[in-house]
Formats: sequence, structure tokens, C-alpha cells
Amino acid sequence: MKNPKGASPLLFNRYSIFMTPEAGMFADSGAAWLGWDLEKGCAVPHPKASETALRIATQAPRKYGFHGTIKPPFHLAKGTTYESLLSQTKALCAVHAPVEIEALSLTIDKSTLALTPEGNIDHLASLAAAVLQKLDHFRAPLSATELAGRRKANLTPLQETNLKNWGYPYVLDAFKFHITLSGHLPPKDLEHLKTLARTHFAHNLGRPMRFCSLILAGEAGDGRFHALHRLPLSGKIVP
Repeated sequence: MKNPKGASPLLFNRYSIFMTPEAGMFADSGAAWLGWDLEKGCAVPHPKASETALRIATQAPRKYGFHGTIKPPFHLAKGTTYESLLSQTKALCAVHAPVEIEALSLTIDKSTLALTPEGNIDHLASLAAAVLQKLDHFRAPLSATELAGRRKANLTPLQETNLKNWGYPYVLDAFKFHITLSGHLPPKDLEHLKTLARTHFAHNLGRPMRFCSLILAGEAGDGRFHALHRLPLSGKIVP
């Protein structure tokens, strides 16, 4: 998987570990919805019938691409290297099994639209916890400005503890896997968007899904995330 314009990983501002569908219809549908192909590292057109609505509604999540977060974006800590991050992430993936999800459904939560899993997600949560904790030494501490920005969300005590310990509020017991489909919108706009999404993702809703890999992604100088490596989940660890 090539970096944008042959860039060195050292030129990326932040890194993150995402769960995304393999190449195919679901991945293509997600890229078209957001207008950004995370894997190819390029802009893609929205569906013509809903182009104007999607261009506005997806502006905030577009930079991240179509994904569910496993390890939230972070700056590399001093004394660590991208090569070591890649090596240890690859080793983690090699011992964890693919993730099975009963189905994905459309959910409106906190004024945003997202795809969320139905049924038991213990394996997914266990994988996210392992990646978060075992790779935390690669994460540089948040700046005072970054901390203040996170605290604008009126965090619960648990979320505040997570922010202090792990650099992100919504991890471990506060973890909720989701694939963001919009920025914050008024209720009327969200309902309209949900109707569009129900048609756009009709082939993927309410069906079992299997995620067989994680992506190590980097935030480039263009402010958007690019897939750097797809790492197979090829082990046997399950909850």
C-alpha cells in the first residue's frame, strides 16, 4: 500500500488504527458517501442524486475516511518510530482472530448519524482494548489545548479518567464501535440523511459482517487520513 505521493511515514502528523471493510462494494459505498477513499488516498465523487446534501453533511468525518476507530489518532511519542509502531501492530494483529458482527444498523446519536453493530461485540471490544493498551507507549501526551478541546464534551467521570490515562474519553468501558456518517446536524437534517443512507447502504444493512484486518493510517499534510498498511487479523485470540 503506497503512501500519498510516495511520502515517508515520518511526514505524517498523527497515526491511528482503524477497522475498515476489505476492498469491495461496502468499502466503495462508504468512500462515495464521505467523498474520500481512505485506502486509495484520494477524493471520490458523491452519488449525484444526493451530492449537495452529502457534501455538506459529511464535511467533518470526510478527513478520516470510512472507518471504525480501534486506536484513536495520536502523535508519536519521543523515542519511538513509525517502523516500530508498524512492527508491533502487525504482531498484535497476528494473534487476534477476525471479528464477526451480527449486523450493522443506522443510528442517530448525539446529533450525528453512524453505522453501529447489533448483537454481542465482546470480541471487537477485546481487540480494541488490547490495541489501545499494548500500543499506548507510542502515544505522545496530549497538549493542554487538546485536553481542553476534549473536555468541551462534558465528560463523565469515567470518560475523564480515560482521557487522562489513554488520551481519549471513549475507550475501554466507554468504547462504542461506530462508523461515522455525518457531522453534527439538526434532527430534521439527520432524519433526511438517514433515509438517504438506508438506500445507499441497503446491501450492507442487517447482514452478518466479517472484518479480517486492521489498517494503520496516517494523517498527511492535507489534513486527511491515508491507509498506510492493511494488517491481517490471522490469530486465534477471542474473548
